[in-house]
Amino acid sequence: MRNMIFLVVALAVGCQGSLPAPPSTDDDEAAIRQAMLGFDSAWNARDTVALREYVEEGAVQVLTGQGQVTQGRSAMLAAWADYFERFHSEYHMTAQQLWISGDLAVVVESDSITASPVAGGDTTRAAGKGLMAFRRGSDGRWRLLATN
Repeated sequence: MRNMIFLVVALAVGCQGSLPAPPSTDDDEAAIRQAMLGFDSAWNARDTVALREYVEEGAVQVLTGQGQVTQGRSAMLAAWADYFERFHSEYHMTAQQLWISGDLAVVVESDSITASPVAGGDTTRAAGKGLMAFRRGSDGRWRLLATN
């Protein structure tokens, strides 16, 4: 319950604006940033096998602009595989702020994506900010728990 309260508060704070991030270990921050880079690389390679390593089993993706919620790693990977069949894309995200409490972390990130339909058509570019939650697994690796 305490972890859920932390997550809700951190998500609410992240939506409100910038606050200084509380202290965390440099190793944890570096590991989370590395997980984000690995996710980027796997996404840009259209590699759902590699993406699997960066996502928690019970992860949730909320696409607020589309009103779509995808729950569970398998469902997220299936949705991404479908996307990769329809689009070529280049995706990049960067952590702007990180809050870490024990085995949970919340990240305010900025991102950009360029997408072109495989069948041909106009290229779309978008940039924005989002929130991500990560959880450290029993193996010590940080994995995506929730994203928007």
